[in-house]
Amino acid sequence: VGSEMCIRDRSVSAHAPIIGSPAYDPTTDAVYALTSDGWLYAFDAATGTPLSFYPQRLIADAPVVKAALRVLTRTDRKVPYVYLAAQLDTGGILTTRVLQVTAFNPFNRFYSTSVMDGAVLGDALLFTGAGASDLMLVWCWSGGEGNRGRFYGFRLR
Repeated sequence: VGSEMCIRDRSVSAHAPIIGSPAYDPTTDAVYALTSDGWLYAFDAATGTPLSFYPQRLIADAPVVKAALRVLTRTDRKVPYVYLAAQLDTGGILTTRVLQVTAFNPFNRFYSTSVMDGAVLGDALLFTGAGASDLMLVWCWSGGEGNRGRFYGFRLR
């Protein structure tokens, strides 16, 4: 992928390599992508044009080496959120940041650092549903023998 992404036969560019798979929101027809230097991009899926207020720097303290993104609108709200988990390399120690960003206003964002340092981020974010009491689940593998790890649950915005 690098810094190029194709949206409906249109090539769009980010200034740094895109990490992980982009996330698509069918209700707003927007595509979101995170770069290795922590910038969140948002594009109109029909035209490839960047959305207002994007790109936004979300992570500045270390390079992003892995990321999982999803977009979800809670059933009792009208505003979609971009949910993302980003694995950072802080000098050889893996650190995970979990963010919930209002899609229309990326200045409204919520951070969590409650994932254990050194855990390896899983490949996808899981949701138990889209209601007020549902959770976003982040899987992290702890290493060692077998498939040991932890699920971290975060309330939806």
